Amino acid sequence: MPLYLGHVETHQTVNRTVHYAKAEDASHPELAAFYAVWNAARGARPMPERADIDIRSLRKHLRRMQLYDIVDNGQDFRFRVSGSDVFVANGIDMTGKLLSDHPNAGVRERLSHVLQQVTLTGQPIHARFESLEAFPVQNKTVESVYLPLGGGRRPTQIVGLTVFRRDQIRP
Repeated sequence: MPLYLGHVETHQTVNRTVHYAKAEDASHPELAAFYAVWNAARGARPMPERADIDIRSLRKHLRRMQLYDIVDNGQDFRFRVSGSDVFVANGIDMTGKLLSDHPNAGVRERLSHVLQQVTLTGQPIHARFESLEAFPVQNKTVESVYLPLGGGRRPTQIVGLTVFRRDQIRP
């Protein structure tokens, strides 16, 4: 069932609560700037193609960026790119691997849910993840935007940006 993005919704997963909202409502300055680049690249279209986004304009975000290939119409997702801050926070480098192969059931559940929503609706999503677990992020809030990419009405990839405060990632 698609998320209603006009309001914040909560989805309780194995180890986090997830609040969903419209991506344009993200208040964190980096998420807002990332969304603005994506929005300018799409123009009047539902979503931009990957080639429409100037990677130089995203250089400062690369450590926190993710790029997912949509596999089997959203039944799975391949981590095409996973920034180094995301790798540190999750404790595993998933670049080139399928989400279904992620060893953490909570990550598989919550990330599958949000990526399937972007695939299904073709709409960008802002997600705020509140950790209920001690590893690797202790009782902290992590925010992300997930933005569809593709040449038609259905996305073929999803680009995401995740922000962490400096004190949220263990050394």
